[in-house]
Amino acid sequence: MKKLLVASVMLACATAQAEKPMNFVVIIADDMPPEYIGAYGVGKYPTPNIDKLARDGERFTTSFSISPMCTPARFAIMTGRYPCRCTAPLFKKDAGTDPSQPAMIAWNTPIDSQELTLAKQLTAQGYNTGIAGKWHLATHADEAPLPDLKDGSLECPDTLKQMELRQQMIQKFICESGGFTCARSLFIENCDEEPLVANHNIPYITRGAIEILHTFAKEEKPFLLITTPTGIHGPWLADVLDKDLHYTPGGYIEDIYDYAPNYAALRKTIETFSSGEKHKHVGMVEIDYQLGRIRAELEKLGLADNTAVIFTSDHGVEPGKCSVYDRGMRVPFIVYWPRLTAPGTVTDSMVQHVDLTASIAATAGVPDIGKTMDGVDLRPVLTDPSATVRKFAYFECGYSRGITDGRYKLISTRLPDSIITKALNGEYKWMTVGMGPGSGAHAAFSQLAYPDYYAPDQFYDFKRDPYEQDSVFANPEYASAQAKLRTALTQITDSMPYAFPEEVQPFFATTTYKKLSERTRRENDPTTKDWVKRDHDQIIWPPNN
Repeated sequence: MKKLLVASVMLACATAQAEKPMNFVVIIADDMPPEYIGAYGVGKYPTPNIDKLARDGERFTTSFSISPMCTPARFAIMTGRYPCRCTAPLFKKDAGTDPSQPAMIAWNTPIDSQELTLAKQLTAQGYNTGIAGKWHLATHADEAPLPDLKDGSLECPDTLKQMELRQQMIQKFICESGGFTCARSLFIENCDEEPLVANHNIPYITRGAIEILHTFAKEEKPFLLITTPTGIHGPWLADVLDKDLHYTPGGYIEDIYDYAPNYAALRKTIETFSSGEKHKHVGMVEIDYQLGRIRAELEKLGLADNTAVIFTSDHGVEPGKCSVYDRGMRVPFIVYWPRLTAPGTVTDSMVQHVDLTASIAATAGVPDIGKTMDGVDLRPVLTDPSATVRKFAYFECGYSRGITDGRYKLISTRLPDSIITKALNGEYKWMTVGMGPGSGAHAAFSQLAYPDYYAPDQFYDFKRDPYEQDSVFANPEYASAQAKLRTALTQITDSMPYAFPEEVQPFFATTTYKKLSERTRRENDPTTKDWVKRDHDQIIWPPNN
């Protein structure tokens, strides 16, 4: 009788736990490809906590961002929609008012109070929603300018008060525009744009995330916490080992090193490393430590058994960043979801960031996600790794669009008439087509690394060409596979508010275009820049191994 009573109590507790709404913690690293993580089979950097998450849950091997740069990638995660659907005035200004022309996708897809975000939808379903870390989805509102700290001094108490005020204003702004109920430890843009303090302060972000968890644990509501560390994006992460991280974007914090890995041991470990390896090693240790601290805190608070933890990155790295090549699009994607994922599961099923957003929304009871989001619910893959929820992955960057079925990939570039006219009139010196004329160094990496970068249409067979070095667009052997991807791409682009024609524009066959592309390859070489040598040592593509 006693055993029966105990069993009944245990079953009742398990049933009650299962009936609780699921909590979600999403950690989004910055500029990280899958192979930096031990669980993906390389193990170059120490990632014990990320590897444990993979052992506890499910690791995706075919996972993609939507766009290979911070702002549109994060727009897709926060909204579940493709960046081309952005409705913010800045995007409309850059993309143009003519819906018959292709839209430029770049750092122009902010989230304002009009965008329907995941946080807003979950808040409406009774969730608490929080964010800590890098936003990079809008500058602060002009009507409430932030305190100017450029000439301040960290030794001055008034400056520290102004830093606290500045952080409070940023938190208020992001809560209002993003729809979060709580925000802490925010970098409104890239970390090197924060005045006075160290470029990176990941312990500060970790502290903010844990503070949010403690706030949410006091309430009965389910929650979503999004944490976005600034690593391993530049500038040089190893620099933090010699900085005083007590001084944060939110002022002086006494216990900040309680949220940091052992910097003395880390400094000793990387002593003989090259500059780029120091950068990556420190970044990976910081991010891995953050994940471990957050999971440990969930255990302490009694929340671990009912909290799904997802780890990913906003996009990949050079030489694919700012282009739709695989190197910029592939991301790690690891999911621990209690009662759904089996320990140590690996799946080849295709997934994109918008699917994560849609899955969280569907689980939380958000209605009509098919009407408000481009993602699909990936939960069937979490219970059955052989299941398929997505046949194609779609990509947007600059004036390029891409699509893959996992084996083949189609890339197309189409330019608006205004760009073509200016090019023919001699107004441009360079043209990295995926990003438009005169674009930055990141896009220029791709024009050096991929021989067919300037072709308006490209087609790749990953089985024979995993590094996208030889487009077979004109090869009749691939006509059927190419037509299939073209149909799928057109179906998606036709649903967008801006046109993306199938036909190749005559401009691509002109002498002007040929000269522009040749000059760009010859003169716009970013590999000689100091920051590249500092953060990356060398960028070799295709890889030697």
